[in-house]
Amino acid sequence: DWTARPSRWLAVWINWYCEIPDIAAQARQLRASQKVLMFTASQDDYVPKVATESLWMALQESDATVERIDVEGLHLGVGDDSERIADLLQRSMQWMEKQGLL
Repeated sequence: DWTARPSRWLAVWINWYCEIPDIAAQARQLRASQKVLMFTASQDDYVPKVATESLWMALQESDATVERIDVEGLHLGVGDDSERIADLLQRSMQWMEKQGLL
């Protein structure tokens, strides 16, 4: 596809111009006092798998306490199943209680 190379160049330039931070680099800098719960969708159709794994690896390299929960299904979006959202909220609350955040 002839558009791939110009598109990639444009994306890199926009990131540079807007000074968008590298999220993985930021994640690696988390401190031991910080806690992270990361949800992932097993069939995510929005966030590329390589990006998810890159962020997860960076979180694991940090000093923070990290936990990952892989959830069946697609990436959540506007108007998605309220039962699924309620389940994620419940899991989040349980995790926060376990971490002493609530």
